[in-house]
Amino acid sequence: MRALFAQPNAVKLAISRTAENPWGYYDRELTRYMRDWKEVYDYGPADGEAIAPQWPSGLPAFKPVIQAYYEACDALAIRLVRIMARNLGMPPDFLDVHFRPQHTSFVRLNHYPRCAMNLAGHLGVNPHTDAGAITLLLQDEQPGLQIFYRDVWWPVDPHPDLLVVNLGDIAQVLSNDRYIAPLHRAIVDSSQERFSVPFFFNPEYSAEYAPLPSTVNARHPPRYHPIKWREFRARRAAGDYANGREYAETQGIDFTMADLLAIAEGQDAAMRAACARNPPLILLDTDPLMTAAWAEMLFGEVPDVLLAYPKAERYLLFAPDTPWVADGTRFFGSAEERVRFAAAAEAMLVRAGLPYQRISGDWGERERQVRAALSGQV
Repeated sequence: MRALFAQPNAVKLAISRTAENPWGYYDRELTRYMRDWKEVYDYGPADGEAIAPQWPSGLPAFKPVIQAYYEACDALAIRLVRIMARNLGMPPDFLDVHFRPQHTSFVRLNHYPRCAMNLAGHLGVNPHTDAGAITLLLQDEQPGLQIFYRDVWWPVDPHPDLLVVNLGDIAQVLSNDRYIAPLHRAIVDSSQERFSVPFFFNPEYSAEYAPLPSTVNARHPPRYHPIKWREFRARRAAGDYANGREYAETQGIDFTMADLLAIAEGQDAAMRAACARNPPLILLDTDPLMTAAWAEMLFGEVPDVLLAYPKAERYLLFAPDTPWVADGTRFFGSAEERVRFAAAAEAMLVRAGLPYQRISGDWGERERQVRAALSGQV
């Protein structure tokens, strides 16, 4: 692995992955719209003529090592998925149909170079959850992995002879939120480079998954509609969407909790991208906290992850006292629903202990109130 990334750029770029072939080298990786401070090499099995592994020249031992590691991780991951199925009350082999004989798992080699600009906005991997079922992570001795829990980023101490097992979005859906896919990131260091090797255990492209029957009952209704892996993976690979309107326009408005989580990730990524440009003021029409209000309205509960994202410094809460205009993507159009949503949004702000100001009146009055509220922010 170290030998690969030590190769001249020409050698690495010769095996660059492409839009047609996802396997190979890449140094412009994005996570949730944000550029990562790393270079990677991805390996997965061949699929037809276009998709095939690419091997670096001059490293004869590289191919057999990577293939052997892939097979070892695959064998371990299916064992862990079977244990998960059994722990959730299903037969151990219940989920095998999604991972056997075909699956879309892959190994990634990560190299995080030293970062002289060790500043906010320069992360090895930006905050995200893993899209698949299970991730097996091998790390070197350098710290960098962090997990977000109870409003704090916690470091995961590296042990070069141990694997970190991380649950992904699929595990969260299958368990009907008994298991949570953790938000995590990788930080970089100004004096030490870092290497890691995640194995992403993913189902076959045609897989459709939903909460397991054993996780659903009268007290615990399904939190997710069936999800098609091919479509979900494509959305994640594309960076998702920056707001609920864009999402609704492309995906429809029959939202599940998974849709709201994807919208919140896109909102957070767009906000981080804007902050990275260091403008004097950023105005957001919504954020993950308001998506939490959607969750309360649509499903009667709010996942902790929606409350864990960074918050704005000030919120303007608009009263539902202007005419409603239906456009096919907007929710909560009746007078009663509009009042309920405004109350839910305010409750989220109170719950988070955030400053806010109510805005009401006709459009001219609203503009006056907004200008007055913003005058102290710039």
